[in-house]
Amino acid sequence: MNTKVFMLFADCIPVAGFKKAVICDLGRGQMMLIPKSLYHFIEEFEGADVSELIDTADDDQKEIIHEYIQHLEDRELLFWCDQTETTLFPKIKPRWQSPGMISNTIIEFNPSDAYEEVLLELNKLGCSYYQFRLANLAPNTLEPFNLLVKTLYEQCQNLNMFEIIAPHDSQDIDEQFLESMKKYIQLRCITFYNHPTNSQTIVDTLVVKYKAHPLTKEHVKSTESTANFFPNYDFFFESKHRSTYYNGKVTIDFEGRIKNSVSDTKSFGSIHTHSLTDVINQPSFQTNWYAAKDKVKGCQDCEFRYTCFDTRPLTFNEADQLYESEIACDYNPYTAQWAN
Repeated sequence: MNTKVFMLFADCIPVAGFKKAVICDLGRGQMMLIPKSLYHFIEEFEGADVSELIDTADDDQKEIIHEYIQHLEDRELLFWCDQTETTLFPKIKPRWQSPGMISNTIIEFNPSDAYEEVLLELNKLGCSYYQFRLANLAPNTLEPFNLLVKTLYEQCQNLNMFEIIAPHDSQDIDEQFLESMKKYIQLRCITFYNHPTNSQTIVDTLVVKYKAHPLTKEHVKSTESTANFFPNYDFFFESKHRSTYYNGKVTIDFEGRIKNSVSDTKSFGSIHTHSLTDVINQPSFQTNWYAAKDKVKGCQDCEFRYTCFDTRPLTFNEADQLYESEIACDYNPYTAQWAN
């Protein structure tokens, strides 16, 4: 007689932290906090004969086992099958791959620089997402910027979407700029900073944000709550192999310097004197790309590590063979407490 056993659905993946654990339901894009004891129960008894365990358990343990099973059933995280059928339901292999070397870029636009060659190189490298940051909306900025966007639209076949961040000028100038840009269907968002108010509107499919605060180059500290996590397939498995912030990213600042991110002080070359492709191919440029969460101090002990978009600056500690940040995370996995 075949034994009935429980299996978690393949896209429902338990992740243990130092103090707590979660189940990431990647199919539904949800995440459920669980005690570490339930995590260990799943690890030990998934696919095993639970009835034997129940037969040998005392009354208190039997109650806990039934509660665990009921908890998972109520949330539709498990299914039952014969023990001989468990090999028919393999786990998802933690693979991740990208069709290009570069996936996203930030360009701080300087109207005195020529960007056509840079855009063509980025396209060859597979870049699909662009963020442009403007210092002003003066005519001598907008004229060359319009030419840049035209080149992006016409010659960069890998373009999927782009966004623009620009300072508020006046209501008329803002609206004129918006009118000139909204024809590009790949433009998903325009943010006007230093605006008198905070608000957001949608024009067709374009999100237009107005922010009262100035543009800052400071890194966001870290995710501030579980509401900002990304429990989906691509993010989860990329986190197992790479840094979801640094991986495949290149930034060109207002001076043309090539960096990992806008707030980094270290540059690896300049678009005025170097080939962008040559700079990106330097192993030193790609160091932080490989900062998978299991290789980051503190993050490696966090139950949220594969769903958290953490933009803190990182350095590689050769002695410990770990990446680390001088900025503390808002969540402490050793106490399971959020800051503030």
